[in-house]
Amino acid sequence: MDTNAIINAAMQQLVDTVADEVIRKLKAEGSAQFTLESELLNAAIVHALEYDATVRESIRDMVTDTIDNTNLSDNSEFQDLQREVESLQEKVEELDPAVIDADDSDFQDAVRSVIRNNI
Repeated sequence: MDTNAIINAAMQQLVDTVADEVIRKLKAEGSAQFTLESELLNAAIVHALEYDATVRESIRDMVTDTIDNTNLSDNSEFQDLQREVESLQEKVEELDPAVIDADDSDFQDAVRSVIRNNI
């Protein structure tokens, strides 16, 4: 076998191994840097919430699980909030509620705007 071929094969294997390790390290450093930049992280989270139904469903499931596994009945602040919500529900029922078309693009834009402004 040609010595050059052996050296070339060894060099190629070394390059492949080093490249994989360098790529892993760069990804790790990039992720670490990304998490330190709150503006980028905030934008990525907002984008994921707006455009990824799986992310929204996962968050909804986590919140639902947390609420289902939390006993709030002995919490006075929760009881106050519950009374306030019930009072608001009664007032809403007294009004003639307008029908909201959730598929309307203007409505969807308005909802996104409210979410963006309050994050």
